[in-house]
Amino acid sequence: MAEKNNESVKLPLFYRFILKFPKLNVEGFSAKFQGFFWVIGLPIFLICYVFFNLVFLVYVSFPYNYAVVGTNGFFFAMLIFRILIERAINSANAAINDTQFWREVDEAVQDYLSVCRNLKTSKETEKNEKTEEQQ
Repeated sequence: MAEKNNESVKLPLFYRFILKFPKLNVEGFSAKFQGFFWVIGLPIFLICYVFFNLVFLVYVSFPYNYAVVGTNGFFFAMLIFRILIERAINSANAAINDTQFWREVDEAVQDYLSVCRNLKTSKETEKNEKTEEQQ
């Protein structure tokens, strides 16, 4: 837990501010429900959200309608930004694990170089054997 907290301290202030907002969490549900939610549920919610804001703009008096719609838009944007930032952080952490990633690449390069050296020496010995046979 402390490791995750240290990683969040390295983030810029704007991202740390967004990560303070509550998140819509559907990760505890099954994969089928998550797919249904993101593909069908969220677009329906967005369409309803637009019409709901139009109703607020028409039926609420002048200074309050802009405040309500602006506040709704701000919180909805923060919800979406929170999900996008967490996904970006998780994908970056999954792609590059500082200690293991470079060690594995270094080992792979060393293995490849040793195979290339072995091939080169085996070709040289074959070449030397052929020249000896020809003489």
